[in-house]
Amino acid sequence: MRTSSPLGILPLLIFTFRCVGAQTTGTCESPQFLELRERGIINCVFHEEFYSVLWYNTTEYFNNDPILGYQNRIKTGVGYESQEFDIYPNGSLIINRVSLQHDLFTVVYLHTEEDVPIFIHIQVVVVDEPEVAFPVINLCGNSSRYCYSQINSSSVKCSVSKVRPEIIVSLCARTIYGDQNISTESFSTTDGGRYTSTETSMDVFHYSRLLTLLVCKVSSPPGTLRHNESMILVQNSGIRSLPQADKMTVRYFERNTMLKLDCTDKDIGFVVWRKMTTNSVSKSEVVLYSLFIGEIVTEIYAEDVSTEGRGSLVIPQIQVNHEGRYVCIYGDGLSDGATLYDVNIIGDFLPQNHNSKGLPWIIVIVVVFLVAVLAVIIGVIRK
Repeated sequence: MRTSSPLGILPLLIFTFRCVGAQTTGTCESPQFLELRERGIINCVFHEEFYSVLWYNTTEYFNNDPILGYQNRIKTGVGYESQEFDIYPNGSLIINRVSLQHDLFTVVYLHTEEDVPIFIHIQVVVVDEPEVAFPVINLCGNSSRYCYSQINSSSVKCSVSKVRPEIIVSLCARTIYGDQNISTESFSTTDGGRYTSTETSMDVFHYSRLLTLLVCKVSSPPGTLRHNESMILVQNSGIRSLPQADKMTVRYFERNTMLKLDCTDKDIGFVVWRKMTTNSVSKSEVVLYSLFIGEIVTEIYAEDVSTEGRGSLVIPQIQVNHEGRYVCIYGDGLSDGATLYDVNIIGDFLPQNHNSKGLPWIIVIVVVFLVAVLAVIIGVIRK
């Protein structure tokens, strides 16, 4: 359907209109971001009591009819009649269900019937959110933005899958001195207008040979991802012997007292505590890890343990099963080290649920009872 008077004057005004590009127009912002398959609004602010607004779903508006016209508070146009589009009284366009075709628009604005029309081009970025709301690191899976892993020569991959518009992914090493570039390879595919971007690194231990913190970062349009960073703390499983393994501190604790083992007094960015069976890192169990750069993250794998300060290991009530060798592996992103402890329990080794205070009285009662029984038996024999 063609709209009357504003369309009729357009060909006569080809050389006098004002065309506004992809910058802030004063009346409409460009670009604007709308979510795929949702109701969207292209926001514009026009003067009150304007005469006419015409919307086109293209930049080639001279040879096309407007999808929606709004003149003297009357709505017209094929887009309005099909209920694909609607309009607010302030001239902002309503898209009832955003599709991939809703990417370019032109609005023609007339403040009064005698004014020269203003032509405004608006780019719309159609956003399609991925199923996972953060960049995914292959060794961490889809459930967490943070994880810890031991690898030798395996690669680390980070990706954002099935998203629109395309998102650039980067993988770097995080240090207390800032993020450092590492050697990576990038790969991108598209399927049905949705993009998958992947960044891979085989150069994981470029700056630190034992422990490194990798960060996957994206720069995404508003509303695309809930979180723009994911992190993985990676330990080199190819290193069998710890640095300073011959410098082990022996500590003694009474059962049910608090254990606290300090990691280091150096300025560090992350730690891993492991309980060892030998001097080999590979023959040990992870107790916990903590990250201190940017967001503070701690994940605990063992029961009855916690951490405080800059990575100190704390067990509120130490028991016999906590006895053994512990190692804290730490780093700042450019260097690393280890602190070793040999933890020993001294004193009462009775089971934890035994009432040690009542035990002597039980023994006395039993002994007295046995003596009494023995006396009765002897008395019976003598008779």
